[in-house]
Amino acid sequence: MAEGKFAGPSITLKHPYGSEKPPFIRSLDFQDVTSGGNILVGTLDSCVWEVSTSGAQQDVLVAGHASDVWAVACHPANPNMAATACDGNKIYVWDLQARVLARCASVGFVCRALTFSPVPYGSAGGAGDGSYHIAVGGAKGHIRVVTELELRPVWEGRDSTQGISELDYSPDGKLLAAATFDAWIDVYNVEKGYQRIARCGGHSATVRCIDWSVDSTVLQSNCAAREILYWNARTGKQMPSSCRDVQWSSWTCLYGFPVMGIWPDCADGSDINACDRSKSSKYLATCDDHGLVKLFNYPVVIEDAPHRAYRGHSSHVMCVRFNSDDSIVCSTGGKDWAMFQFKVVPVSAGENDVAVGAADGVGRLRGSAGQGLRGALPSEMAWGPLDASGCTFVWVPASSIQQPAAAATPQSTGMPGSLAASAAGIKAAIATAQLPATSATAGSFLAGEPQQQLQQPRNSAAQAAAGSRLQGSAADQQQQRPGVSRYDVRNQTSIDEEDAIEDEVNSFDDEA
Repeated sequence: MAEGKFAGPSITLKHPYGSEKPPFIRSLDFQDVTSGGNILVGTLDSCVWEVSTSGAQQDVLVAGHASDVWAVACHPANPNMAATACDGNKIYVWDLQARVLARCASVGFVCRALTFSPVPYGSAGGAGDGSYHIAVGGAKGHIRVVTELELRPVWEGRDSTQGISELDYSPDGKLLAAATFDAWIDVYNVEKGYQRIARCGGHSATVRCIDWSVDSTVLQSNCAAREILYWNARTGKQMPSSCRDVQWSSWTCLYGFPVMGIWPDCADGSDINACDRSKSSKYLATCDDHGLVKLFNYPVVIEDAPHRAYRGHSSHVMCVRFNSDDSIVCSTGGKDWAMFQFKVVPVSAGENDVAVGAADGVGRLRGSAGQGLRGALPSEMAWGPLDASGCTFVWVPASSIQQPAAAATPQSTGMPGSLAASAAGIKAAIATAQLPATSATAGSFLAGEPQQQLQQPRNSAAQAAAGSRLQGSAADQQQQRPGVSRYDVRNQTSIDEEDAIEDEVNSFDDEA
């Protein structure tokens, strides 16, 4: 620096993934010469390097993605292995236990989706080494299948002009389903060298999620138009009948009975990007546009279901998956270029939920810090009404519980308090007007008194006329509607008799 000239030759970084172009440098830090004099380098593809001053030693301390991360898939047998796909042309295989990049390879197109095969393949699948397959889908409809161990290409094809939104192998490993932005699903036969055998067409928008039945015969799918359709995987024909009794090998669909409680009140149908059921079928993980990863008990069938929400991602979370033994949840954060892994820790049934991070009934998020409501210890919390109306129940301080006021119900009636009060008011108005006995009987009926009062003999001429009108009206009704019995089971009296009493009361009011 004092002489204003270079102290040594320039250093060229060698790309860790075999690219001809060196990585773009975004940050530098020089270590003290007494400590070795190495240089820390941060690159555009999210890697942190340690380089010697001579450039002879170049080590990648932290490997990262080179673009937006769209998908993650966990190995079906190894709980410490996962693969990710980003907007670049590479797929990454990670060691979850060591938290390092195990291997990486270019597939030649922009990636959108990937999945592991459920079983290893031998010569029948084309691999020949007994390794699992990784299927990768591209943004322009390309699909490439590579081996797990060497990422060596096995098959590549393109049957869609738009992107691949989801890939999923059947549980027996014989079929591969590819959901597309073209609003259809292509089914490939693995044993025949990934030959396409069916196309499932019927959705009106981009197919977002697909799941296989346990017997590998039925597919269920969701699209961006919020449709739930079922398909015969062998023929590609839509199944019009309900498949509610079908056992599903996995559940990643965003719509359906077991996941109807994952949607918050403010959701518009596109907030949640992905979900995944644990292998034990005990939990369900979701990720959304708000950067949250949520954990539910499965199935999620109640509105505003209780859950635990966790932050960390700085962007929309695009995908979430459980590993093979449900010990880890992996999530990819889209534009933050990161994959997170969360450790799954079961909570005993007797543990106080307020002491552990969750979302309370009011909707406030309480992360994993183990803090309850402000100013109240978990032992001081109780489940009770939020206010005097008693409509909303949440965890509140025990000292602030307000019991809703019980409505007074008349002892002489079996009616709700509000209806009895209205009937009592009508009865009082009728009594004040000094109505005849028939009108008083009508008031008693409204008040819900015993029906024997309706069977009192009619003594006045008006009652006799009303009785005549009742008979005529009933006869007319029977002629107009033959074979129809007008009978009110609730009040155990003829509806025509009630109409006649009401007509008589109205005529009395007109005369008054």
